[in-house]
Amino acid sequence: MSPAFPSGGPVPTFSSLQLQWWQLSQPSAVDPAAAPDLKSETTPYVSAMLVTGGPAGMPKLLLGMRHGSRTGLKILRMQDIMNKVNASCGGTGNGQTVILGENIGTPSNPIWDPPFGEPLTHIEFEIPGTGLSPCVQWVPCGGGQGHKVKFLPQSRGTVARVLDDSGSARWVAVVTTGFVAAHPSPGSSPPPPLGTGGPIPQSSDCQWEGDFGSPMAVVFDVTAAADSTPGTTPLPEAQLLRVLLGPQGVEGYSWCVKTKTYLAPSTFAGRTFAFVGDMLGHLWIHDISGGPTGTNRLYPPPPPSTPYRPTQGTWSPTLLPVGHVAFPRDPMDGLYVNFVDIEIDGDWAYCATGRGGVFVVNISDPTNPRTDVVLDTPGLALGVAVRVDAANNKQLIVGDSLCGMRLYSQ
Repeated sequence: MSPAFPSGGPVPTFSSLQLQWWQLSQPSAVDPAAAPDLKSETTPYVSAMLVTGGPAGMPKLLLGMRHGSRTGLKILRMQDIMNKVNASCGGTGNGQTVILGENIGTPSNPIWDPPFGEPLTHIEFEIPGTGLSPCVQWVPCGGGQGHKVKFLPQSRGTVARVLDDSGSARWVAVVTTGFVAAHPSPGSSPPPPLGTGGPIPQSSDCQWEGDFGSPMAVVFDVTAAADSTPGTTPLPEAQLLRVLLGPQGVEGYSWCVKTKTYLAPSTFAGRTFAFVGDMLGHLWIHDISGGPTGTNRLYPPPPPSTPYRPTQGTWSPTLLPVGHVAFPRDPMDGLYVNFVDIEIDGDWAYCATGRGGVFVVNISDPTNPRTDVVLDTPGLALGVAVRVDAANNKQLIVGDSLCGMRLYSQ
């Protein structure tokens, strides 16, 4: 793509921009709620992230977050995508739909073109073991089966580089998944008809009902997929590492996330933290540091032959917050501010909270964060980003519902 408006050059036209684009339709092979429709309204893709480091500046992986699905993370090799794109007939100034994940095999023996990964992101609904029943999903105002998928959100994600317990560098993906949707059993039997909105009795084998309503995010190791060879070779599965939860008994709704690895001379040098924004007005901070055995928070991973929370034993690798900020409720009506976006720059976390404006949080000590400044924007603060201009000055960009884009200088 050519520069939009070169200095001293003519005003660009549509043809001079040499635009070319593709719409990438991506069906689901695992989630029945998404499978019938390539662009299902109940399971839309809402954001994406990249694993960098591929040849010629190309990313290694594209990871998409899909709302309303138990398998809400889609993983594809970027080179596989470009192979499909380059084989299409779209040209400059044109757009074209390219289907990612076509079955070029048979229904009983599918061969996906290109290969993709689709791990379970709502871990509370895994099969807990041989002969055991998984957790049942029901949430207040869910409205029965037809609306259940709306309470399985995957909204944002981020990628970080950490060390495993042997010292090897690994790629990890952190995905926000809303909240734990496995409810405590109401004790009623038999279950009411679907669509009545009544509670459904919980499975006696469920191990997550005590965390119902807790904000949740999941951490996967995607290194094997990132290092695999593009083409028709199957994509190695993402490896579940940890589940990030809120404190016991605190309701939440994780929505956005960024990570930060601290550098010297900070007392936290070498450690990595995930900063999770909660739609109910919280900032949750989790230690996801890699490093040697004993101090590593992510490795070793769960044994592949056992469920994440076995009925017997001590293996339950969930991580609770090590730091927390509760943003004040709106003084007009007492409702929560909605934490919808986060940007981290240096020792500051910029938190867009809708009608609450932008909270600027000092995170120099992630275990003891504090709010230093609040930027009261005219409308709803919906997005934040930091840019550096040509003079090397940093600016905070805030997306506002009334005035569009606002710039704040340091």
